[in-house]
Amino acid sequence: MPMEAFIGCTNYVIGELIGMLLEYSAGTMYVNQAAPPSESQFILTLLSDGSYSLGELPDQRSTDSQYLLVDPLNKTVVINTSWYGESPLFYLLMENYILITDSFEDFYSKSALHQIDLELDRIALLESMIFDNVLRERTFFKNIKKIVPGRQIHIDIIKGQESYERKFVLPFNSSTIPGNSKVLLDEATDILRGLLDAVSLDDQRLLLPLSAGLDSRLLACLLQDKGLKFESIVFGPRESIEPFVAKRVAALLGINLAHLELKDAYYLDYGRRVTYRTGGLSCHRHCHLYACLANLDLQYDTIVHGYMGDVYSGGAQSDVATNYAISESEAIQKFLKVHVERVGIWKLLTDEERFAITTDLQAVMDESNTVNLPCHFDEYIHNVDRQFGLTANIFAPINQFGTVLRPFANYEYATFFNSLPAPLRSDRLLFRNACKVLFPEPFNIGNQDQFFAKASMLGRLEAMAFNVYKVVAYASMVASQGRFVLRNPKSIERHRELLTGTLQDPFKESIRAMSAILDRDLSFLSGVHFGNRRELDSQFRILSAHTLIMELQGSLRV
Repeated sequence: MPMEAFIGCTNYVIGELIGMLLEYSAGTMYVNQAAPPSESQFILTLLSDGSYSLGELPDQRSTDSQYLLVDPLNKTVVINTSWYGESPLFYLLMENYILITDSFEDFYSKSALHQIDLELDRIALLESMIFDNVLRERTFFKNIKKIVPGRQIHIDIIKGQESYERKFVLPFNSSTIPGNSKVLLDEATDILRGLLDAVSLDDQRLLLPLSAGLDSRLLACLLQDKGLKFESIVFGPRESIEPFVAKRVAALLGINLAHLELKDAYYLDYGRRVTYRTGGLSCHRHCHLYACLANLDLQYDTIVHGYMGDVYSGGAQSDVATNYAISESEAIQKFLKVHVERVGIWKLLTDEERFAITTDLQAVMDESNTVNLPCHFDEYIHNVDRQFGLTANIFAPINQFGTVLRPFANYEYATFFNSLPAPLRSDRLLFRNACKVLFPEPFNIGNQDQFFAKASMLGRLEAMAFNVYKVVAYASMVASQGRFVLRNPKSIERHRELLTGTLQDPFKESIRAMSAILDRDLSFLSGVHFGNRRELDSQFRILSAHTLIMELQGSLRV
């Protein structure tokens, strides 16, 4: 096939999604339904719009780009994942067969065509109920794996075997303070100022989802500073403080801001859609932006999003982050105590299931410890496994509305802010200070968590009043089992209320069905759980798992 013809067919359409597929079956290799360009090596490189193009073999194996190096003659494939998990990619590997794709819909169709069994991975399901995410390479299917950031995966198609080497491990702070605070502040402001320098956004229709948080606010300021025109939306229910704060920021900056009300009814249909498209890695609970864009069928060239701005600059820093003497086993036990042992489903697991989950946790610890200390494990698992296993899959369906640009997911930003000493990462201190240096007025406005300054009298009154309100609101829900609800203004979503309202019937059915499938009584999850976010994770993940099973009825072994 001529090279020009091959380049012209490197993308194919799945519904409204553009993606990539590589398949080897019955002795023949296909790249997006066509023959490969030659029998020699070629490379498929991920583009910013989520598609793959034919490229040249790099002189050095890069850690900051995602690509596939394919050798049709020797029947080998190398998957190079980017350092931060740039875009979801999945693979099914058997002897003399491989399928690599960014869409689970390919697995559904190809498994039926080739009579390949899809089997539910119970450990993955249990992990999703505990962490709202599945760890490492796992997906909801036993024979389908997802890529992990910072790896180079070597695949022998004929033998159906794989191995990998680590190319990058995200670094965190140590007890050593690098430089002085003035130098660090200057460096931070330079990094933030240059977040949009690497891309050209001229003459594009741009969308900025503007929340009440700090990251999208900074991006709004940077877009304005560059003289770029953009549209902006904020979503959330009517009572949410999210649009209230976002409108204050927009008014100050002179931005036209549209409030797209996040309606409860969206979660039923759009939640089912994202569950199916992501193989359950995203679910009803995380369909918010997708639902708002899909409901109005909004289309843009580029969607500029504040993805990963918070956690890379200290937003997920744990209490043990400065306990530099903590041992590996102590760090894992602490993690289990804080995040796992209070989860109801954990108490119902067999010793074998607990061992499988802790083995996955140990694999994360082993990877982190090649660069970091055990005290960084909690944050590492959040910023690496969670951000790719969950967050990247939340964004994958949104690409149909425009190329999602994630300025904070870049090497310089992540390595600088992650490597700061703990005090400068606490409450994102250096990030906040740098933002105030660059754009003082917009960053004197609070956010959805704390509108008035914490140290001010109004801030203290706000915190006290909301803590009282929160207890009364949740207590009323528990007492009435969801029949009486005081809306939470500091939440952009009504997660608990949805399970007793719009999602009530499918949720109850999922409890019954998944109790039978997992052979244990899950009825304890049917009620409203006061103040326990992990039980809420379990509830939505039970719903998504059952939704996926019903969608694949007849082709999925459970």
